[in-house]
Amino acid sequence: MPPQRRFNKPGPSWNKIRALVLKRDDGMCRRCGEPAKEVHHVVAGRNDLENLISLCVPCHRFMQRQRDKPRVTPTAEETAKQDNGRQNG
Repeated sequence: MPPQRRFNKPGPSWNKIRALVLKRDDGMCRRCGEPAKEVHHVVAGRNDLENLISLCVPCHRFMQRQRDKPRVTPTAEETAKQDNGRQNG
């Protein structure tokens, strides 16, 4: 299992922000509707309220795995093949 990433969050101010997010979301996971225990950064490192969502533990783990997946950008040749396939199919 890969080590968990941790963001440097200032203690008291992060606790206040976290509480505001959980309250705003009525303590419910924004992904599945179950009770939320954690707050997730949509864009890593930004602590503004618009960038934070409440999640339950399983959904937070899922979102972290999605973020950690390698992103592969297709080459120009692969993109051209896909475009030709759409035109011919």
